[in-house]
Amino acid sequence: MSTQKRTERLPYTEFLERELRLPDRDDSAPLVIDLFAGCGGLALGFEAVGFRTVGYEMLEDACLTYRHNLQTKCNHVTLTRNPELLESASVIIGAPPCQPFSVGGYQSGLRDSRDGFPIFLDAIKRYSPHLALFENVRGMTYRNKSYLEEIVSALQELGYIVEYEILNAANYGVPQRRERLVCVAHQGGWKFPDKTHQYTPYTVGQALGELAFLVPPKAKFLTASMDAYIARYEAASKCIRPRDLHLDIPSRTVTCRNLSAPTGDMLRLRLPDGRRRRLTVREGARLQSFPDWYEFQGTEESQFNQIGNAVPPLMAKAIAKSVKKYLNGNSNCSKIHIYLNQPVQLSLGFAVEVPIALPKKTRNATPRLAKKSYMEPKVDEALRILKAIGIPVDSMTRRRKDRLALTLLAVANIKPNTTWSEALCWKGQGSWSLTSREIIDFCNANYLHVLGKELSRGSYDDVRRKELAILVPSGLVLRSVANPDANTNDPTRSYAINGT
Repeated sequence: MSTQKRTERLPYTEFLERELRLPDRDDSAPLVIDLFAGCGGLALGFEAVGFRTVGYEMLEDACLTYRHNLQTKCNHVTLTRNPELLESASVIIGAPPCQPFSVGGYQSGLRDSRDGFPIFLDAIKRYSPHLALFENVRGMTYRNKSYLEEIVSALQELGYIVEYEILNAANYGVPQRRERLVCVAHQGGWKFPDKTHQYTPYTVGQALGELAFLVPPKAKFLTASMDAYIARYEAASKCIRPRDLHLDIPSRTVTCRNLSAPTGDMLRLRLPDGRRRRLTVREGARLQSFPDWYEFQGTEESQFNQIGNAVPPLMAKAIAKSVKKYLNGNSNCSKIHIYLNQPVQLSLGFAVEVPIALPKKTRNATPRLAKKSYMEPKVDEALRILKAIGIPVDSMTRRRKDRLALTLLAVANIKPNTTWSEALCWKGQGSWSLTSREIIDFCNANYLHVLGKELSRGSYDDVRRKELAILVPSGLVLRSVANPDANTNDPTRSYAINGT
């Protein structure tokens, strides 16, 4: 059952005014660098929570909108590799151009010249923020999932733990079923925002109010030929219900194309007299959760494009609140304690208990199961340590958990009959350390019955890219301890428990 917190039900426009009211500017607030900033949808959510933002955007009209409404700096610049940005940012956020990954944009990914991710990664590498996140279309998890995995690996190589989820904007008060990928690079302790409106979403009718029944000046109506074209489009798409905007449910995804172009998929309202009209700028902005005081600059087409490309500010605020909690709590991540019976210190200021006795073999157990039950307590203890320092083991598969725990056990030289007080840490040259191949050998020799079958020594790079890429950023494991100059892919690079 969901633990969703039910939100006070306000009329939609009042809700927007309350949630997105900008606080007085605080020059001591954490600085957020906003790359590919657009018209400020992400920034508005972060500013509403109390962050300071500075934007970087190539489109002049979008920059003007950002500055006009947020009263902060937006640099009109076409970002290139290794960008020059403000120093001392706590967070880097962004919405790199999504067309390379959009289901409607051919999904060319890395081969697309519009790809902004190399720039985004350069910025994180150069400025090392406490946290970085990006928003993009869910198409990144389709045909271009291998590229998403490359981005994740690159962030892990920079020392971050990386998590991503598909968030539906309707679950955060946006009157639109807009699904977007949100990927977060952090250092342990991140939690995605709770859903506030999963069962009580705002609808199109609640968002538009009386606007849905009015004919504004210069209204654009669908012609008879457009109606015929849409009928053919819906028939070919096997639409059961016409794709007009329905007032009793949230809108479908708002895009540049369906706002500004007279296409078969355009967003349109059916009036009481049967005529259908396209949306106005203000109506599109409301469906994206921009408050009415937010004014867009440029031509009508430019304003539609700004709105369609934006991150909905209400969803941005939900994410920003999680970022704020993370920054406020992250300083304590390394001081978490686990208490059982006899605490034993193991790096980073936390403690873990050693069980009084290992489970005994039962007479009826098969040899393999008996050996597995003999090994499992150490795996469980390792998982508790990982969870204590903020690694999200609960969201992992059983196999992934086991592999991660076994890697920690190997680096610490903890065998099934070894106590944690005997864990080996790095104290200088000659201390215990293992290469990724030696980690595999240790697991095969001591925990084969947990694995089920031997790990191939040829999979050493998987250990580096998957397990060690999580353990090293946590601060629990050190890399290149015996050979600091070893290259990333050098199989002789060794790892050890941080003894400081």
